[in-house]
Amino acid sequence: MAAGKKIQKKKIDAEIGQALFSDTERFEMWFSTYWKPAAGVAVVIAVLAAAAFWAVTARSAAERKAAFALADANTVEELRTAITENAGHAGVGIARYRLAKLLIDSEKYQEALKQLDAVSADSSVDPSLAAQARLTAGYVSELEKNFKEAIRRFLAVEGDTALPAAQRAEAGYGAGRLLIQTGDTAQAKAVLGRTGLLGSGSSGTGYWTENARQTLLALENGEYAAPAAKKPAAPPAKAAPAKTKPAAKTGK
Repeated sequence: MAAGKKIQKKKIDAEIGQALFSDTERFEMWFSTYWKPAAGVAVVIAVLAAAAFWAVTARSAAERKAAFALADANTVEELRTAITENAGHAGVGIARYRLAKLLIDSEKYQEALKQLDAVSADSSVDPSLAAQARLTAGYVSELEKNFKEAIRRFLAVEGDTALPAAQRAEAGYGAGRLLIQTGDTAQAKAVLGRTGLLGSGSSGTGYWTENARQTLLALENGEYAAPAAKKPAAPPAKAAPAKTKPAAKTGK
């Protein structure tokens, strides 16, 4: 019983002492006991914070350097170098599109298509830029006179419902125009009909949908004749055999 009373008294004394200490006094007692471990933890936290700060600063500096390099590149070679040296940077997509424009101006269409396809395949590129790259690739194929490929590219953009209506309408009109040019008037009517129904939510959309409707109307009115099939060249006419005079008779 005596031992139990002693334990109970210690608990009561501890509770009284806890109540009598102020928060400051309790902190001072804790600090005097645990200051060394606390100091060690503080040093570790400070070192980690400093390392994180310098890592962020270094990364920010590198990103700024890459952004300036990509933005300042103006020639084909400068852009190629900047793209290679800063692969993975967010500005590479725009740089590739600018490079494609220079290659188009130089009539290097296949090289331009490679850059445009790289832009549209890059998931980090802004969706509107990726869509514009796909649309531009259609025009490049048309410049190459590869109408079948141009139609395929335009139809892929026109049929992508995730894209803005203006870009889809432009692509639909481009496909319809080339389908008429290549003689596929039935598919041209279908494509132009769909394009004309995309609406006119913006000035860009309205321009292309109106062109599609007017072209479809002209097609239905017979204003666009199918390209005439080339006739095979006629074989060269055979020369008529030369007439020979009969030999003169000689008298006996």
